Amino acid sequence: MRFLLALLLALLPGVALAAPLSFTIGTSEPVVVDTTGGTPLIWLDFGGGEVRAATYRAGSGTAALEFAYDIAAGDFAPAGIIAAGQIELAGGAIRDLAGNPLTLSFTPPDLSGVRVRTYRPVWTTDPITAANAAAATFEITKAPLGASFAWDITSDGGGSLSGSGTIASAPHPVTGLDLSALGDGTLTLSLTLTTTAGTGAPRTVTVGKDTLPWSPADLGPALALWFDADDPATLTLDGASVSQWRDKSGNWRHVGQAAAAQRPTLTAGALNGRAAILFDGSNDIMTATGVGALGVSNTSFFVVMRYASASGEDLPVGLGATGNSGSVRTIWRNSGSTLHAFGTWANDAISNLSADIGGAYHLFEAVQEGRDVRFWRTGQPGSPQPATLPVMPNPVSVDGVSIGSMQGGLEGQYYTHATMAEIVVSYSAISDADRQRLEGYLAHKWGLAGSLPVDHPWKAAAP
Repeated sequence: MRFLLALLLALLPGVALAAPLSFTIGTSEPVVVDTTGGTPLIWLDFGGGEVRAATYRAGSGTAALEFAYDIAAGDFAPAGIIAAGQIELAGGAIRDLAGNPLTLSFTPPDLSGVRVRTYRPVWTTDPITAANAAAATFEITKAPLGASFAWDITSDGGGSLSGSGTIASAPHPVTGLDLSALGDGTLTLSLTLTTTAGTGAPRTVTVGKDTLPWSPADLGPALALWFDADDPATLTLDGASVSQWRDKSGNWRHVGQAAAAQRPTLTAGALNGRAAILFDGSNDIMTATGVGALGVSNTSFFVVMRYASASGEDLPVGLGATGNSGSVRTIWRNSGSTLHAFGTWANDAISNLSADIGGAYHLFEAVQEGRDVRFWRTGQPGSPQPATLPVMPNPVSVDGVSIGSMQGGLEGQYYTHATMAEIVVSYSAISDADRQRLEGYLAHKWGLAGSLPVDHPWKAAAP
């Protein structure tokens, strides 16, 4: 009786193979496999003198015998596999139902397209940041000892780096990579392995590289307003008088003041060597109108500022329809120096945080999510406020943004005597992680990190 190769299972030419490698030998009639004295096998040549045994797995009593080899770490057949054309009994026996031994030779299949690559590169430094870019690491797993390898790292932001070595351990680390000269973006590591069996096709893995410091721009679409007094590119000046303060959020919600007598004043080196803008508390105000519909049911304010006076009712930052106090969405201080936020003039959230501590600079924060409001002062939490705010539509038509007071109507009476350094506003729900990143960014930039809580994630360094 002769054997015929009937089927090669789950194999595609040129594809890195996952365990097991299995195939079926078809016979012309049912056979019985006896493994009492040993297990029949078929030898597989992986190249370079490396052979593996595909052992009998199942099929006794049928005309289809399954043989398989479980791919193991370190297996490498870059040029394909050669199967022996004969079953080796290895102490076992294969007979037909009448007890006759079977002819064990067969015509082997073409397995040149079946390439085994168990190794792969893995980034162990992930992501690549400014803190680790000069000493990054990857490792090579499941590679045969003694194999040589070559690698290339390229960035879609520009630049490349390459190197080579020999596998000496499992896994094999490649350390001390200086990737600082590569551009930020996606880094692609391409690795090829070579043994006496040949050179495999490249295997690749990617990692992100971002060495720029975190900034409010990383909030993405959630960022609604961003005013930075220390960025001269955003200011239009007449001497020290500020006629326009441009929004850095990318939304073009710039504020300005045409009347020279109502313009605030730029103060160089006001805080941590950086410039800030002084509003005189008399009539200084900067406004923008026609900003369109904004989603404000989830709003967050972050304002780095210093009140010049110990008390006094004022509105440092506001949003609302011109002359309509019913649409006010703002942060302000009442006559008792308590911080308020959101709602309307008669219906708002009141914090337990004083807003005037010794005339020093602070980061004042108010975060609204639906009807719930939370307050912080430079990362130090106040008490959460009860759900007392009225339900407001989202988006709501807001045609005014103001700094220094509210434009028009009753609100124009309440001007702020304060020096403002930076203002960030989000009109989307903001996560605690992003809130803390903003706190870390602003506190370190403006020299307020000492006021952050001792357990703050960005107490020691900016994000």
